[in-house]
Amino acid sequence: MVAPPSPPSTTGAFDTVNAARSRGCGAASRQVAPLRADLRLDAVAARLQGGEKLADAVSAERYPAARSASIRVMRAASSDALYQLLTKRFCSDVADPEFHTIGLARGGGGDALASRGRQVYLGQCLQCHNADPASAGPVGPPVKGASRDLLEAKVLRGEYPPGYTPKRPTKVMPPQPHLAPDIPALAAYLK
Repeated sequence: MVAPPSPPSTTGAFDTVNAARSRGCGAASRQVAPLRADLRLDAVAARLQGGEKLADAVSAERYPAARSASIRVMRAASSDALYQLLTKRFCSDVADPEFHTIGLARGGGGDALASRGRQVYLGQCLQCHNADPASAGPVGPPVKGASRDLLEAKVLRGEYPPGYTPKRPTKVMPPQPHLAPDIPALAAYLK
C-alpha cells in the first residue's frame, strides 16, 4: 500500500516555485533568477487568506511593490502536482523576471502572520519582556494572550483600553507608534 502524497509545505512550495522559474515554463521556456523569501510578503499572503485585497494587503505591510501578483493554490496533493499546476496555469506570473521576492502562507494564513509577529516580538520587546511571552520579563509582565485592542492602546499610545486592569502598576513602557503596521502580527503571535 502506498500512502497518499503529503501536501507541500511552505518550504516545499517555495522550492517548487523556484524550480519552475529555473526550468522555464510555457512557450518561452526562459529561465529566470530564483525568488527570495520575504517575511513582509508572508504577512501579505496571510492577509490575503484573511480576505483582504492584494493592493490593501501590500499597502498595510508597507511593502514597496511596483507590481504584484497573487496565486492561490488549494489542495495541491504533492510538490509534483503543484509544479504541474504552476507551469500550466500560472506560468506568466511564475516566470516573470520582474518578480524578485515571494511570500507564502499555508492553511488559514495565521502561521505566516504569527511568524512575523514572533520576529517583531524578538526584535522589539525583549529589552523588557521575557523571550517566552507567557513569563514575566525583567521589567514587563507576561504578555501571552494580549488582545489586539490592548496592543494598540499600550504599544501605540502608551495607555490601556477602557476597563482593563494592568498586571503591573508601572508606566515605564513608552509609546511605540512605529510598530502600528506590526500590531496584527504581534496579536497573532501572542494569542
